[in-house]
Amino acid sequence: MSHLDQGSGDYCAASPQYRWREEWTAEKFMATIARFAPAQSVALPPGGIGELVDARVDARSRSGRAWRVTVVTTTGEITIPAYSIRQVLRRPAAGSGNAILRSNLFKLGVRRDPATRRALAVVVSGAGSGHGVGLCQTGALGMARAGKTAEQILAHYYPGIELERFY
Repeated sequence: MSHLDQGSGDYCAASPQYRWREEWTAEKFMATIARFAPAQSVALPPGGIGELVDARVDARSRSGRAWRVTVVTTTGEITIPAYSIRQVLRRPAAGSGNAILRSNLFKLGVRRDPATRRALAVVVSGAGSGHGVGLCQTGALGMARAGKTAEQILAHYYPGIELERFY
């Protein structure tokens, strides 16, 4: 079920994390991987990090989240599994570059020089912030401001639930 309220629009769209985009130069992307991959037990090629040749999402979960990212370099391939993608691909626009990627729900592309086809940058565009199994806090706030009850909000985000009082 989408986070749409019947006839009232998408309350989650007000969130700054609703849709986002990150872009690394090829050099910054490789430096980020070199810095954060080893701590996540992601193996780097024996010959060193090399230069970026390609990057792609090789597998997705049933909900469309990146399950495995492969980075092809001049020295070999780097496979980043789902559990470490957000930790390894730190956000370049987040000041110090230490903030983890917002979500595994993203598309990944490589921008190339049209003449040489050399990788210039990696672009990731995504949606949401987190694990994707909970409710959107911005959406819940919007629904509450629109007069929805807590029960209506919970039923919207978790269809089919039954609320019971235990006290």
